Amino acid sequence: MTDDLIPVLDKVWADAEVAGFAGWDPYDGLNSRFFRSTPFSRIPLARQAWIQLIKRSPLNLRPLLGQSPEVLAKGLALFALGAWRLSEVGGRDAEVWRSRGTLLLEKLMALRSPGFDEICWGYPYDWQSRAFFQPRDSPNLICSVFGSLAFERRADGGDAHTVRENVARFIERHLKRESAGATWITYTPATSTQVHNVNMLGAALLARAGSRDLARTTMGFSVERLKPNGSWPYGEALNQAWVDNFHTGYNLVALEDYRSTTGETWMDEALEKAYRYWDEIFGRDDGAPGYYDTGFHPVDIHSSAQAILTYLFLARLDNNALAKARQVANWTLSHMWDRHRHFVFQRTRFYVNKVPMVRWGQAWMFWALAELQAAEIRSGAP
Repeated sequence: MTDDLIPVLDKVWADAEVAGFAGWDPYDGLNSRFFRSTPFSRIPLARQAWIQLIKRSPLNLRPLLGQSPEVLAKGLALFALGAWRLSEVGGRDAEVWRSRGTLLLEKLMALRSPGFDEICWGYPYDWQSRAFFQPRDSPNLICSVFGSLAFERRADGGDAHTVRENVARFIERHLKRESAGATWITYTPATSTQVHNVNMLGAALLARAGSRDLARTTMGFSVERLKPNGSWPYGEALNQAWVDNFHTGYNLVALEDYRSTTGETWMDEALEKAYRYWDEIFGRDDGAPGYYDTGFHPVDIHSSAQAILTYLFLARLDNNALAKARQVANWTLSHMWDRHRHFVFQRTRFYVNKVPMVRWGQAWMFWALAELQAAEIRSGAP
């Protein structure tokens, strides 16, 4: 089964390499020179609406509205993670993948956010969320954690310790929040939002960096807020109460990472309950990954990639995890791999958004399929 992944991995990498790893992103709409020239660019609600318009349009409006493809730090990190994994199982190509991963880390370091003593990363676009505005290149937890992880997984170690320690300091100095007896990790230095995947990914990194007390406290913040049925809302604000596939997957992988790093087991009951809920609600016999726990559509390439990774990294809890990861991959290659060129962004009830998203789709699927390739080789799958 693993041989069918090789042409896809090679194609995704080759296309990204030719483009200099630049591309589009679901949330890059505020890079539009046209929109920035209008008075609406100063209105938060208009900025949010514009991002959603560009994101959801099945026609790629970006070039028509004065946008250019951008290189995203997180995209480089995800491609590097895939390259490291392939270097471990690459046979004759192992050295090629190591060289490719090393080159990406050089590019990644050049994209670190300016104005901070610590190594950290952000997105190359302004971003308006429901809760806050984030200026271009301002650092955030997600980009910084995955940037660190790309260095941590490097085959020869390299700068892994330095980068991880820097990102841990960035979290402790700029993202740690305390209120009403609770401590959590927020998304950006300018916010205090309580988002569980952000908090848990940050806590897992702190654990890897040796900040065990803070890691345990912040991870406990989210574990304590798991719902009785095993679901995690996206965040704690009233407008963050939804439960979706890939953010839940982030949480599960982060908590399992924390457990394996620390050897602690206090979270086991919550982890197993959350995994069973996620698998029951979002896992289907045909491998199609739904989006919300209340509704299947849209089918998003991010859900596919994270579902594969979640099954692989939580295999300790599920004897059928590898088969389930392969089922998701098979469905995705049949329904989301557009004419063997790139992964489409979303399938809605009414149309397919085929715009290739370099970070959101291509890079995530590259890492996920590289992990699946390695897992099947280790298992001896035919």
